[in-house]
Amino acid sequence: MEEHSIIGGLGTAVAEVIAEENLQVRFHRFGLPDKFTNITGTVPFLLDYNGLSPEKIAASIRKIIAE
Repeated sequence: MEEHSIIGGLGTAVAEVIAEENLQVRFHRFGLPDKFTNITGTVPFLLDYNGLSPEKIAASIRKIIAE
């Protein structure tokens, strides 16, 4: 989970290790999408907008676990 782009961050490094080691694990990156936005607002608003509020993270985790 990171509070910046999912491209080139810690999640990318972890994904590379998983791929290189041929690990058979479920993996999901939480972070900002790799797209331009002109949305402005408070930090809580922007986190929620990008799916990184506690409620949206919890919902995403429940969905991933259910799959």
